[in-house]
Amino acid sequence: MKNLKLVLIAFLFMGIGVLQAQVSQIDLTQQKGIFTTESLTLAPGEYQFNIHNDNVGHEVGFVLVPKGMYDADKHIKEAYVKAPVATGSSAMTSVVNLAPGEYEFFCPMNKTPKYALTVSDKMMKGDKMMKDDKMMKGDKMMKDDKMMKGDKMMKDDKMMEGKGHSDKMEDKKM
Repeated sequence: MKNLKLVLIAFLFMGIGVLQAQVSQIDLTQQKGIFTTESLTLAPGEYQFNIHNDNVGHEVGFVLVPKGMYDADKHIKEAYVKAPVATGSSAMTSVVNLAPGEYEFFCPMNKTPKYALTVSDKMMKGDKMMKDDKMMKGDKMMKDDKMMKGDKMMKDDKMMEGKGHSDKMEDKKM
């Protein structure tokens, strides 16, 4: 019976992991000759792009490519909208799995410029970098605006004992 409970718990955790792997939707609006979003920075993962035609006056589309690779055979085909997008309507792409790297998006039907899309496992939050939901400042990790070194927290360049749950401070500099 104990082994059965362990197996059920393992399946429960596996199921939670599957549920967390969601597809994120990115909304992009086109107006005459432009996208209203000029650049994107995303974490690696699965995305669907929702392309909206905001009174362009004709159908629009969506092309996503690795940076600088504009030939049709280099287009990320999953990022095409399923049909041209009429004025005043929206359309979704298929699911696109984006790995870290530099990409560009544009619409040849609307003659838009090419816009930067960066996929990075280090996300920016203000002027600080994020990695795995933890803030980085330089090569040091941050949590709740406190610096971390290993499992020790820092506040105002002083080490804190434990894992940040103690107010004891040492006068050690990093």
